[in-house]
Amino acid sequence: MHEAVMKELGPVDIVVNNAGIVLAHMYVNPESDQLIENLINVNLLGQIWINRELLPSMLERNHGQIVAISSMSSMSGLSGISTYTATKWATNGMMESLHNELRELKSAVVSTTVCPYFIETNPEISKHLMLRLPEMPTSFVGEIVINGILENRRIFSVPNHFMFPVKLVRMLPDNLQWLINKIFYVNIIGFPKDIELMNRYRQ
Repeated sequence: MHEAVMKELGPVDIVVNNAGIVLAHMYVNPESDQLIENLINVNLLGQIWINRELLPSMLERNHGQIVAISSMSSMSGLSGISTYTATKWATNGMMESLHNELRELKSAVVSTTVCPYFIETNPEISKHLMLRLPEMPTSFVGEIVINGILENRRIFSVPNHFMFPVKLVRMLPDNLQWLINKIFYVNIIGFPKDIELMNRYRQ
């Protein structure tokens, strides 16, 4: 793939890993095996394979940028999206390790991780969301993301001010975290089987 792109367009200067699946499932749903595999393949492994394909050329030229579109879910585990959240936490960890490898190599190649809140991208996804704070318009998100990339920022949230309070909340006692989560709720409706299991196991 990389050879075909090089031949047609020349060296790749920037890669933005934006492909992702956002789907909910209850942790113990026995019907979610394939969904779990798909989420990991697209959200995590897809980024790893793309980066490994394109990074050597960037290292040889000592120029380029690897961008990962992660999620605010990578900062706080939300109920009902355990696998999605796991892929985003893994993305952040991968990008931090990559950043440190690039520093070790004294390379000018840049790594950037973007952690957006929910975005208005797909009405089918939106109808499964119950949010205290509404989804963000794509135009608003796009401007912040582009500016962050151009500024070579290592990691940032969209909106920019979200990351610090989320990290701060994680330092609080569990009961207080739970209360804040209930106030600024993010509820994601799963499949019928998930709802059935919720009703069965809820105490």
